[in-house]
Amino acid sequence: MATNAAAFSSLRSPSTSAADLTARQVSRFGSIALCLYPLLLISSIDALADVVPMWWTIAALAAIVVPGLALLVSTFATDSQWTVRTAWGVSISYAAVITSFAFVWTGLPTDDGSGAWLTAIAGVVSVAAVVAMPIPAAIAYLLASVTATRLIGASVSERTSPSEFVTDLAWGLFVAAVPFVIAIFAIETGRLRDRAQERASRRAEAAAAEQSRRRERSKLDAITHDRIMSIMWAASHEGTSAEMQTQALATLAQLDALQADDELQRAVSPEELISEAESAAAIVAPGVQVHNTATIEPSTTYPLDAVHAIVSAMSEALHNSVRHAGSDATRSVLFTMETDSLTAEIRDDGVGFDQDHVPPDRLGIALSVRGRMEQIPGCSAMITSAPGDGTRVILTWRRQP
Repeated sequence: MATNAAAFSSLRSPSTSAADLTARQVSRFGSIALCLYPLLLISSIDALADVVPMWWTIAALAAIVVPGLALLVSTFATDSQWTVRTAWGVSISYAAVITSFAFVWTGLPTDDGSGAWLTAIAGVVSVAAVVAMPIPAAIAYLLASVTATRLIGASVSERTSPSEFVTDLAWGLFVAAVPFVIAIFAIETGRLRDRAQERASRRAEAAAAEQSRRRERSKLDAITHDRIMSIMWAASHEGTSAEMQTQALATLAQLDALQADDELQRAVSPEELISEAESAAAIVAPGVQVHNTATIEPSTTYPLDAVHAIVSAMSEALHNSVRHAGSDATRSVLFTMETDSLTAEIRDDGVGFDQDHVPPDRLGIALSVRGRMEQIPGCSAMITSAPGDGTRVILTWRRQP
């Protein structure tokens, strides 16, 4: 038995799918109506009971009410397929009641000349058909059930002419179509919401992947600019040395580490942080001392991304100072380490600069300092300077909750 897999593809996530939640609500409406309708149609049921065996009336009511109650219970099941299967049961049971009437009818007319109660519930049962079947099949079910029940009504009435039957059939289809169309509209709206949410999720995933790629490219650009170009700049001014060779090998190792996901997630101890900072400072500004103060717990570590960002930004700040602060400028670096935060302060007493007139595309300020810090969660950079007052760069990382 094929279920409505095509119409309810979004039922794959029972707890969150909008289509699933809507189908459950629609099924609850239909099941409650199936249980209440017999109470509202007692007179019509009694009239039709006069022309059929009593056992059939009881069995017909049970075949409608019991599956209706089962449908209501199934809407609270974790697996939404139980609702679909039970809706199938409701649809089949009602079809069996209609079909069996032809075999039990005595051939006599009813007192009121109608079989209205079977017709009255056709629209409600068709709601279950919407949940159970693809929409074209549900439409065919609605047409067949309404036509069959109107034929029953015409058969037990001696006063129905062909024109009256057509009018009666048209009205029956109209009345039954109201809950039917509402159910289709509600569930289709849920499916559209699911599709829109899925598209939004895919776009978000693509954006996150693109952001990750940009971050990796930014890290590579930073390493290239801060470490490789700095080593080349130092080599051109001071020649090669054993220390510079060591730093070059360390830079190559850093490039290799950039490709390893587990390395990107590694934690860095305070000792490793200071060692890396001293190593980076020695390349671009030989003689600069890296000082530190610590108020930390023994087990404190810092994320590798944040450490790389701060050390690289520090390196670029020192490099800019060496190039622009003046030959007489002095420089200092102070790391303040706390359990949930890390701050690096780079100062010089050089010529300073006017921040309002720095080109926005200048690599040292835009990318190597501010840009790379802003790419890491919890990181920020503040640069203050004025002509004649030197430059102060504060790099901060705070642990995210």
